[in-house]
Amino acid sequence: SGKLINESDLFAVGGNGDLKGGNGGNVVFASMTSASNSADLIADGGDTDPLVAGTIGGAGGDVTVTASDGFTNTGLLISALGGTGDTPGLPGTVTP
Repeated sequence: SGKLINESDLFAVGGNGDLKGGNGGNVVFASMTSASNSADLIADGGDTDPLVAGTIGGAGGDVTVTASDGFTNTGLLISALGGTGDTPGLPGTVTP
């Protein structure tokens, strides 16, 4: 427990690939009393060339914040998007 203050961007992004993009990682803040964020939290899947048949974008990761007394977000972006591809990657989850 305690208080978390995040002021730096956190990226857990999957890498780009020729046939399949990498899956996004996870950004997790868990088990604290309160949390505040003033930065980007990004767990997007990696990209492939959407014009090449059979390519698959990476799945988005997960962004989770668990704070019993609340979460204050003044950051610009919280994202867990799937990557691009002939078949786009599935989005991840964002749970503030």
